[in-house]
Amino acid sequence: MDHQWNLNQYITYILLTLVFLSSWTDINGMYAELPQVILTQPESWKLGANLALITNFGNISPLILVLIKCLYRKHTLNPVPINYIVILIGMLSCFLLIFLWSYTTVIANVRRSTALLTLALFLSLLDCTSSVSFADYIHRFRKEFTSAFFLGESLTFTIPSLLAIAQGNGRIRCVQAINGTNTTEAIYEPPRFSVSIYFLCLFILLTISFISFVLFTMDIYCSKCKSNRTGRIIGNNEYN
Repeated sequence: MDHQWNLNQYITYILLTLVFLSSWTDINGMYAELPQVILTQPESWKLGANLALITNFGNISPLILVLIKCLYRKHTLNPVPINYIVILIGMLSCFLLIFLWSYTTVIANVRRSTALLTLALFLSLLDCTSSVSFADYIHRFRKEFTSAFFLGESLTFTIPSLLAIAQGNGRIRCVQAINGTNTTEAIYEPPRFSVSIYFLCLFILLTISFISFVLFTMDIYCSKCKSNRTGRIIGNNEYN
């Protein structure tokens, strides 16, 4: 940077960081909450492996975006509506997790965490897409704002992890068994707040990201912070 920033530039940087906070907050938050979730779900400790398998299916979404770009080489795919879809569906999924995270159904005579795994699949598709669409979106801004993209993504696990620590999940104490044998039993202490409240906090984080993105599309603060690069969006609408 060869010039001093003004207030609008600082606000733009902060809001960009908040926008990119929505990229992986939800999925990372689910992993951070696993020590508490497994206590009530039928898969128990196998839930982590199931969740990892489900979320890896999300890697197909960047491939789809690449194929679309190859089909429309003469045009630039507009990342704004894609980002709206990513954030809004992420918000909806976290909102549903507040009420449905513990919902289970019987599939092939085995009880499974249907709602949790299904919503995890949607979130993984969205989060993998966000890594591509947010990278396209940051190109609209001058190069000194690029670090906001990496700062926002770096916070997507830090903040959910701090929430899980504040919740106190996974705390165990050992007590002497009452059957007279020289053994101990592991007792999981109750968390400071419930799993539903945890997912509510994630929903609030995504809502903040959505509001920040709306402010950008309204061009309230960032009009002077964008780069001078131009492009053509599919649908014959120019951007910047």
